[in-house]
Amino acid sequence: MDKVPWYCPETQSSYSTAIDKIPQVIEGIKGLNPLQAGSLYTEKFKKKLNRDPITAYGAMNYDALMMVAMAANFAQSTDPKVIRDNLRKVDDWYKGQSTGGDKRFDEEGLQGYGNYEKVIVKSGKIVLYK
Repeated sequence: MDKVPWYCPETQSSYSTAIDKIPQVIEGIKGLNPLQAGSLYTEKFKKKLNRDPITAYGAMNYDALMMVAMAANFAQSTDPKVIRDNLRKVDDWYKGQSTGGDKRFDEEGLQGYGNYEKVIVKSGKIVLYK
């Protein structure tokens, strides 16, 4: 089972309904969950909405928007191509609030340095995979 790739990074959001309604169907499914969102994002979220974030993907969207804003500011432009070309100039500066905070881009332009926790569905619950 450990040789199976971990391709499902959305276990919390994708399987939440299935875990409640049909847990036997997804028993044994392995996946990845982003690490807990950073405290800056969580505090801002709670202050604005008066509740905890439901998924980690809001923090990822927060990071994306912050990086685009930083790149636009750095470029002094609103041109999408110029902003895109400046994202690599800010990826080392920005400490993100999702996936452990590392927002650097790899040679293919993907953010491949984030951290996730391995999980598995057991007895109708998402638990850490050991």
